[in-house]
Amino acid sequence: NACHGKNEGGGYLLFLDSNSSVNIDLFMVFCKSNDRGSLCFLQDSELTITRSLLHLNRALQGGFMLVEGKSRLKVTKNKFLYCSAIEGGVFKINSFHSINIQENVFKGNKASKYKLSVTVKEEVAPKGGVIHFGKIPDGLLDFKFVLIRNLFQGNQALLGGAFFSDDPE
Repeated sequence: NACHGKNEGGGYLLFLDSNSSVNIDLFMVFCKSNDRGSLCFLQDSELTITRSLLHLNRALQGGFMLVEGKSRLKVTKNKFLYCSAIEGGVFKINSFHSINIQENVFKGNKASKYKLSVTVKEEVAPKGGVIHFGKIPDGLLDFKFVLIRNLFQGNQALLGGAFFSDDPE
């Protein structure tokens, strides 16, 4: 499956919340943009994405995905190429239960400012060329983050070329 073009309505290509569970395999997304948020929103749900290509996608938060709540995310054998957002070139993660990222290629992704059709009310420094972790909510101590055999090449941001965390701990 392939998808390309501008997401004019500001909605998500994939919106998962309230205990949804989806597996995506062999999917391609090219040149999608979303001024309000990411192309994929995951909250209190489970997503597995494998052997997919995500290229030239952009958003305000997470060029591909915004993750919140007690979500479970497994990302294996994908290519994320030249995605961008102000916060998290590929992923903006505000909270999660488990994230497993294995054997992916992250190339040329960036956190940077770009021309949006919406006005950003406050000045935000570009953070996390691949992943931007927001501040972990108080009381959320039961989480697991696994990162194995990934290639990070030419990713960039003002703060954290590949990763940045707002949480000092």
